[in-house]
Amino acid sequence: MKGTKEFRRIKVLKTKKWNAYVIFVWFKMKVRKMVRKKSKVAFIVLFVILVIAIFLFMNSNLYYHSVPKKAVDGLLDLTNHDFIEDGVVELDGEWEFYWNQLLTPQDLAEKDTIDRIYITVPMNWRYDSINQQKYSQYGYATYKLNMMVDSNQTYGLRLNRIYTAYKLWVDGVLVAESGQVGSNSQDAEAKLASKVIVFQPKTDQVSFVIQVSNYDYYRSGIIDSIEMGTQEQILNIKQSQVAFSLFLAGIFFIMAVYHIILYFIWSKDTSPLHFGIFTFLIFLQTLFEGELFFNFLFPNASFQLEETLQHIVIFLMVPIFLNYLYHVFDREISLFILRLTRFSTAGAVLLLLIMPFHIHRVVWYAFEIVILIVVIYLFYFILKRVLHKKENAILYAIAYIIFSFTIIYDILIDLEILSQPIFQIIGMIIFLFLQTIIIANKFSNAFSKVEELSNELYVKNEILQKAYDEVDKQVKERTEELGESEEKYRHLAEATIEGIVIHDRNEILEVNARIYQILGYEPKEVIGKEIFGFFPMDQHGKIKQKIKHDEETRYETKLIRKDKNIIDVEFLVRGFIYKGKSVRVVAIRNISEKKKKDKELRN
Repeated sequence: MKGTKEFRRIKVLKTKKWNAYVIFVWFKMKVRKMVRKKSKVAFIVLFVILVIAIFLFMNSNLYYHSVPKKAVDGLLDLTNHDFIEDGVVELDGEWEFYWNQLLTPQDLAEKDTIDRIYITVPMNWRYDSINQQKYSQYGYATYKLNMMVDSNQTYGLRLNRIYTAYKLWVDGVLVAESGQVGSNSQDAEAKLASKVIVFQPKTDQVSFVIQVSNYDYYRSGIIDSIEMGTQEQILNIKQSQVAFSLFLAGIFFIMAVYHIILYFIWSKDTSPLHFGIFTFLIFLQTLFEGELFFNFLFPNASFQLEETLQHIVIFLMVPIFLNYLYHVFDREISLFILRLTRFSTAGAVLLLLIMPFHIHRVVWYAFEIVILIVVIYLFYFILKRVLHKKENAILYAIAYIIFSFTIIYDILIDLEILSQPIFQIIGMIIFLFLQTIIIANKFSNAFSKVEELSNELYVKNEILQKAYDEVDKQVKERTEELGESEEKYRHLAEATIEGIVIHDRNEILEVNARIYQILGYEPKEVIGKEIFGFFPMDQHGKIKQKIKHDEETRYETKLIRKDKNIIDVEFLVRGFIYKGKSVRVVAIRNISEKKKKDKELRN
């Protein structure tokens, strides 16, 4: 606020009221700036505390203690494992593997002479590190694992992603299945599901048999670890995972709705709208990840539809996010990069909709190149802003580094180089909260500026109001003076023995009461009439000649009374300003008696 300048201007007016007001406004703005600075610090502290709380929650509830025990030659000995003290076990290691065979527990029990081979679990069966053999990503196989356990305990199994259809037997009993396992693509049906199985061992030796088939996806077999613990442990883990997934989805959904509403409140800035749409796409993405809520909401949806929708959501995130940055940075983002992402996204989505499903992976790999180009460009763009010390440049740099980390981490997970999504989730949460801080700060500054301008405008309006009051006072005084003058002139006009007529362009504008005595007309019968209507026809030419002259003139003529009698009159005509216009004022005197007496004297 230009409070000091306004203070000087108002001080010149030497009005104590306005001096006090400016001091109040100046003090109020100083206090608000201090509060705003402290609020920002408090918000940042609260944000850090929130991130730490989320991390601790995830660490204590989502990631639990487990021991590194590995199966060897298809056998895992857990007889000495204390699940309560040592935690759950991931059933990793060497499992029996039967390629292109769908074997039931009975088949395996009857055919002990089958040549056994072993494969590492969890792993895509395309990369057999034990046999140094690569299997086709499309096909079917049977896994088997034998375990030694305490038969007096009730256990739970947590099945994560197994691509892309499976059946599970525990001790010869079919306990879980997802999709339809088949020896060919026509008989198979892909489906992903996260399941929890509870079982009670019959003996100290438990046998797991899993049939798996895949004809749709680039990943095959048991990709994620199968977790085993006590019934209570597994159920608690499942509940924690579901709760956290819902918590994340709720955060993203609320943030999306908040920013979209913010746009409708202040539609001049479209950055909240784009960020709200971007956050809503992240919310949709959470439905496809984690606990696979999309399958829960739409159990009849096919695997192909689920993957297609997920890819479309991811593709749309890129141009929407760039549109958000384009408006946040006042259109400084390169239009070439912006158009590249738009056309690439449109082309990729179109290919997903019209191409066979097995081609989708090629489209995804091609789009990852576009994503990397955008990541590199934005790194250059943010670095340039930091070097030029632009507003919020450091905060944007931190947010972008975190966001880039989540993108690269996601790509590495997709390429099966990394497997833990914990850091990706934390990075995305921190990034979104930082963007929320930036948008909130932007709107706070905008509203503060509006408030400052409003205060300044208020002061200026008060100054103008005071000036207007002064002018209004002068106008009223002048009007009163003019009113008094007009009344004075009117009394004088009424007191005179002459009739007074004011006319403009031959139209009578005003007359006095004396006209009635001279012409026999009421004043209201005369006003608005043409002045020539009261002269005999033979006098019109003479009158017109006299009217042409602006100087004061005196002449004699004749008038027609209301009773049709013609009288002799004397005119005195001169220019006059009437209601801001230049008019002619005529003083009329009846000289009929005078003329009569003069004639008598002459006779």
